[in-house]
Amino acid sequence: MVSCSWWSTVERTQAEMKSSVKQRDFYGYVDLTDDGRPFYVGIGNQLRFQKKARNSKHTYVRNHYGFHRELWLQSSDWTVMLRWEVDTIAELKTFHDENELGCNFTRGGDGSLGWKPSAATRAKWSEQRRGNTNSRGPRPNTRGRKQPWVTAALKGRKRPDLAAIALGKNAGPTKSEQSYERDQKIPKNATCSWFTIATW
Repeated sequence: MVSCSWWSTVERTQAEMKSSVKQRDFYGYVDLTDDGRPFYVGIGNQLRFQKKARNSKHTYVRNHYGFHRELWLQSSDWTVMLRWEVDTIAELKTFHDENELGCNFTRGGDGSLGWKPSAATRAKWSEQRRGNTNSRGPRPNTRGRKQPWVTAALKGRKRPDLAAIALGKNAGPTKSEQSYERDQKIPKNATCSWFTIATW
């Protein structure tokens, strides 16, 4: 069992760990509070072991009760890691229904090594990207279709000259000019209803 009060107190550096461990080795670890109460059991690769954040409850417990991580198992056999996770969660009672501090929301054994797309999926992606000079390519849902944001209302309209507007050219009427134009449209003999009532 290797105890580490987070990475500031790990005796071996990351470089030493990488050189002493195979690339495909997996880690089984337990997170404990400052007073030694286990609240999370996990498995994963080296990056997963080094990453501190898990779920929102884990963050709460970590911030309020302290945190340090202990390495309990190291193996290159993923099946062994899955069995160890199930047994350790049951032994330490870190499942959230069995422990007020428990941060495991599953019984363990359901982890995966990563998703690999099938041959059919990869062939579909290849077909979608074929002929695209853009590294990312067009969005699949707009391929060969009319662009949804180019509507009939926008066709034929000239784009505003933003540079000219920024320089004060063709900026349109000012507020005072707009007010003057509005006032010119009001009939001269028009009166407000409240003024008419007040003068009776």
